[in-house]
This record gives sequence, structure tokens and C-alpha cells, in this order.
Amino acid sequence: MAGRDGMMGRPNAIQLDRLLAERINHYEPDSQIRAGEFHPRLSRPKDAAITRKIMADHDYIDDNEPPAAIMDQLRLQQKPPYERFELPMTTAQEYGFYNTTPMIAADRTDSRMNFPRNNSEITEIPDLYTRDKNQEKAKKLSLS
Repeated sequence: MAGRDGMMGRPNAIQLDRLLAERINHYEPDSQIRAGEFHPRLSRPKDAAITRKIMADHDYIDDNEPPAAIMDQLRLQQKPPYERFELPMTTAQEYGFYNTTPMIAADRTDSRMNFPRNNSEITEIPDLYTRDKNQEKAKKLSLS
């Protein structure tokens, strides 16, 4: 607690010791669990095939080409919701689910409604740098 002059007093050693002991007691069981989880003998894979088995299907899967079922699932996930589902799954999907065309045609050339950013803070400094470099090259070419 700050005194009248705004300076902190000396920390109480007994109070600091109690806080340290409390933190150690609080976090120590968690660290012991983590140490047991990542023990080298406990963390080895149990289902790894060391030798090939005659009738095991997982030994004969071609690793270079993914299975067709996984590829079909990935293609399905890339589609928009209205192509994946017959009906909207949530209330948020109801908007635009049935009619995918915009109700009002947007004119991108109208500057009253469209405000494109020609420059940003990120591109401003490199633009200045390249502009100065190009001016220096032009001066060198004109002098020679």
C-alpha cells in the first residue's frame, strides 16, 4: 500500500513467503501430472506397427494418395452451406440461404456508396521508398 508520499513501503518478507508457498502448493500437483504425462516410457505409441502383419489393412494403405472418403469430405466442407444442406441448420443461415443473388444490384463505380482504399498505412512507407529509389535511378540515367 502506498504511503502519503506515494512511495511503496518495504515488502513484508513473511507475507511474500506465504504467497510463494501458496503458489507452489497450488501449481505443484499440476506440474507433477504433466511430468507423468510426458514420461518417455509412457508416451510411446502403442498402435505403431513395428513389423508388417499379413492380414492388417493399415499396413497396405498407400500413404501417397489419401482415401477417397476423406477427399469427398474435404470437398463437401469447401462448399457453401446452401449446397451442403437441404434446409438451413441455424437461424443465422436462414439469411441468404434460399436466395443467393443480391436483391439490389451494386454499382461499384459509384463513389458515393463505394469507398475503396487506394493506399493503406502498410503500403505507404514502401511506396515512398520505391518512389525515392526510382527517382534516384532516373537521375543517374539522365546524368549519364
